Amino acid sequence: MNRERLWIEGDLCLEFLVQGSSGNWDDWRSLVADAMGDDGYLVQERIIVPTSRTREVMHGLAERNLCRSTRPLILTGHECIPLQFSGVVVRPATAKIERPSGAVKVTAEGLNLLFGEPTCSPQPFVTDRFYTTFLQMDQQLRAANMLGTDIARTWLYMADVARDYEYLKHARKRYFSNQQIDPAVFLPASTGIQGISPEKHHLIVDFWACSGSKVSKERCTSPLQCEPTQYDVFFSRVVRVSFPHDDLLLMSGTASIDERGETLHRQDCGRQMLQTLTILEAILEKNDASFENVAQAIIYVKRDQDLSMCLNIAQERGFPVHRSLLYIADVCRKELLCEIEAHAIIRKSND
Repeated sequence: MNRERLWIEGDLCLEFLVQGSSGNWDDWRSLVADAMGDDGYLVQERIIVPTSRTREVMHGLAERNLCRSTRPLILTGHECIPLQFSGVVVRPATAKIERPSGAVKVTAEGLNLLFGEPTCSPQPFVTDRFYTTFLQMDQQLRAANMLGTDIARTWLYMADVARDYEYLKHARKRYFSNQQIDPAVFLPASTGIQGISPEKHHLIVDFWACSGSKVSKERCTSPLQCEPTQYDVFFSRVVRVSFPHDDLLLMSGTASIDERGETLHRQDCGRQMLQTLTILEAILEKNDASFENVAQAIIYVKRDQDLSMCLNIAQERGFPVHRSLLYIADVCRKELLCEIEAHAIIRKSND
């Protein structure tokens, strides 16, 4: 079990929690309860559950009081990986907490943080309903008096990424093109990958947003890659969110893609994992950080037979596997075999 804390201002903080290997439901509940204390809110929760344990987890969640948490995002995973959990807890101190449309909004002087509730595409599958799912996200923003321009990070999980990724690209581009955002200047960080929910939703959208005079966000380039907008994909490789005390580096789903947008090391998972780690390390170094700053991550591997090799490579390179969830998933390109997303806490030098 791992806990990393980001200080926003004064006693207002975020705590990143990961329980990636024990598979113990009671341990996770104890960890969350300890992190929340008397006034905390669980503002994001990920549960990756082997298919055989789905009913057990759903039953446990049905008995839980959600008055101080958002609805969790549950993904069914491979049987070779145990039950895993990650979460983000906010300790509000004197900040105000509101619950607009299921999301959690944290408000302090000069600061608004919005942690979305996962939204799911309507059934049955129709391509236009992907855009409808973005509009559902937009309703949460507007209920909190925030806008699409305030979004810092999105997560986009598709049950069938091979079939649906092009539909997702069009829906995402359509939404952000309507938000008066200049894609040459800023777009949110993002992960778009396979994710299968117990209900088999075709698309699940989750997000974070921020606004106010005491918080800023900016695109940070990836030194070894081009921006996805160069090949008409609407997200940023990296977004840095700056608070009065610490900063948060949001690294999008990162894979073995070069400065031309081309896949490197096709069909060689080991070399792709090494390249992905090299890319992430370069991003962190550019922001005066290292793998030690990573508070939370997800390692995605396409083929279960490559998982042990990828984990060994990551550990040898010093990546914090112990602060990572593992998920067997198809990636957005058929030749890509692995991907990593990560959050890193940057301590400011004058603190």
